[in-house]
Amino acid sequence: MSWSSTRKRLENEFLAPSLCGRISYFITRYHHAHDHAGRVAIRFDGEEVMKADYFNKYNGMYGRFHRLNELYSGEDPAILWKRAILEAENAGEFDEKRFYTACNEFFSQSIEESLASERMIVRILAVFDRRTGKRRLREMLAEANTKEPIFRAMLLIRAKAEGMIKEEK
Repeated sequence: MSWSSTRKRLENEFLAPSLCGRISYFITRYHHAHDHAGRVAIRFDGEEVMKADYFNKYNGMYGRFHRLNELYSGEDPAILWKRAILEAENAGEFDEKRFYTACNEFFSQSIEESLASERMIVRILAVFDRRTGKRRLREMLAEANTKEPIFRAMLLIRAKAEGMIKEEK
């Protein structure tokens, strides 16, 4: 699926009414770069509230892989690598390819599965989804302190847009 089709689905078909026109998704690839690196961002009222790129992704993944490899030296490197990728994604260190993968996962499953996903990106898309109601948002806010800081920030954006939390001035 092309980026324009993916973006339309995210912003028109799935986005909660309180966020329409306020949340936008951005992806670019630098085709003239030797590795075609890219970056991804989520914008709220025109300001980037979450951004990630190729270089942060790989720095984060390799650092985590080496840390895990030292901690679990007898473990299968393929398993450690998958864990390092997931940890990096959940810390906000991913690229446009991982974002596309998360979008495809989000599109192909129920909202319950998306909210329970081990991938933070999928859970963020689900928090912004119109199918996530205020009751579920309240439950998520109650346990927000146990979630990743980036996820918590996105959850607060949705809660403020819904009028569940007063905006600070």
